[in-house]
Amino acid sequence: MVTKNYDKYMIEDVKYINVRYFLIKLQGKSYIIDFSNPKDIRNYFPGFFPDVNKSWKIYEVTGKENQYNIKPLPFYLKQNSVWSVLVIYILYLVNIGLFPKSLNIWDLTYDQRIAQNWEMVVLLIFCGAAVIFGLLYSRKTKINLTEPYKTLVPVDKEELTSKKRSFSIFIGLPIFIIILLTISISSSSYSQLFMFGVFPIYSLLFNRFGSFLDIRTNKYQIKE
Repeated sequence: MVTKNYDKYMIEDVKYINVRYFLIKLQGKSYIIDFSNPKDIRNYFPGFFPDVNKSWKIYEVTGKENQYNIKPLPFYLKQNSVWSVLVIYILYLVNIGLFPKSLNIWDLTYDQRIAQNWEMVVLLIFCGAAVIFGLLYSRKTKINLTEPYKTLVPVDKEELTSKKRSFSIFIGLPIFIIILLTISISSSSYSQLFMFGVFPIYSLLFNRFGSFLDIRTNKYQIKE
């Protein structure tokens, strides 16, 4: 019999259970990781709470995987989706910078009412964020996990001190959001509003529920 060699610190595979839980394989064993609890407010502002990015509870379920509703990882959670978004932004910038008005997405989606009614636009953006928050928070994600939990932590991850990082984000995040809103709304274009307003702001607020650990380069270890 040939024994398979496993990298002690590399996550070998990831599957999706729901918005909160994932199934991972590490050292040839299966674990369910409690990654993004929508009822934990820290997951909406992980920059202010660095501890949520330092460790996660995991439960060994080797041989019991079929008891859970395991699905393939959604496309938006796959790490190459970041490159897809980058390509879309580059193509968009090329379009608005080089194409004539008849083919320019900025011009084709121009509406002067956006800038004229900027207060309403800002209100709608944050109302939309509140709706998404409500939908996530109200979802039933809890699954029955009776096994004792262990802790998954990153290996050799350099970080700023928690207080320094939290202070930087506390100051920088509101400024960044204001800059995004100013750029997107002042352009009076629906495409600009989405590309530089709605999408990046929602990505900042709900990034925890649209991403997962970097399993290609980062290493993780289990602590009892």
